[in-house]
Amino acid sequence: MTVARTICLGFLAVIAVGTILLMMPFSTSDGTWDNLIVALFTSTSAVCVTGLSVVDPGTYFSFWGQLFIALLAQIGGLGYMTTTTFLILLIGRKFDLRQKIAIQQALDRPGMSGSSQVIRSIIATTLIFEITGIFLLIPAFVPEYGWSQGLWLAIFHSINAWNNAGFSLFKDNLIGYQSSFLVVFTITMLIIFGGIGYQVILEMYLWLRDRIFQKSLKKQLLSLDFKVATSTTIILLAIGTIAFFCIEIRNPETFGSLSFRDQILVAWFQSVTPRTAGFNTIDISKMTTAGLFITIALMFISASPGGTGGGMKTTTLRVLTSCTKTILRGK
Repeated sequence: MTVARTICLGFLAVIAVGTILLMMPFSTSDGTWDNLIVALFTSTSAVCVTGLSVVDPGTYFSFWGQLFIALLAQIGGLGYMTTTTFLILLIGRKFDLRQKIAIQQALDRPGMSGSSQVIRSIIATTLIFEITGIFLLIPAFVPEYGWSQGLWLAIFHSINAWNNAGFSLFKDNLIGYQSSFLVVFTITMLIIFGGIGYQVILEMYLWLRDRIFQKSLKKQLLSLDFKVATSTTIILLAIGTIAFFCIEIRNPETFGSLSFRDQILVAWFQSVTPRTAGFNTIDISKMTTAGLFITIALMFISASPGGTGGGMKTTTLRVLTSCTKTILRGK
């Protein structure tokens, strides 16, 4: 049983447990046993953070079913090894060599030292961002749905946004909030930081801490991975926003009927969300062919290494682009 097989079987086990939980009568809104295929598809989609669903999660599943979807998305976003390691830390056990190797491979780290500190940092970062997202979304949902339902909507969407899962409890996803700056800003920021990678966020924190508090005489230099991931992400966001705005502005089914402010918000959101998040503030089926092509391209590139998203990764795109440019120059 190699480390790779352990991780693979771990994900399959999580999907199987999720399927069983979603099949239970208390997981569905009508209190009956769920269809096996629906439960399996939803569990797989949540663990693999794709956001695809064959039913409306907001009406088909009960509170418990929605809670299980959120937990499965959280495990899928963090990764099976990260979640398992965190549980080991909670019960006070020490890592053996095999577990350290598994963490090293799962997190793509250069060495095995400091694994427990890295896991704690990842969990802390996740909680900070998700809780911040919850507090920012509460003013948008609570006035309309009340405290109990509004708070749960804020929790569910914050978890799904950070983990790039894309499940929504609204029938039209987030189309009803396409003009809400607060919702668009909060969801997109969670998607971006969740997909950019924990290592980049931690490095950014340490860099800012050193410069603000001047804790060390030797200033920390930003790594190549940080520079490539952040610069490529910014370029893709800018290009995507401009491209969607220019292409869809004359389409009355998507951007055409909106005000200029809302067109900017929708273009920005549509530039962020295809990179594995899965949310939408417009009807995707009514987009132009060119708009769909750009969406597919952004989906293919996706997030950065170590983040909650999948895809080819921004760093891979940058390496391929740089290599192609170098070859064309004859270097």
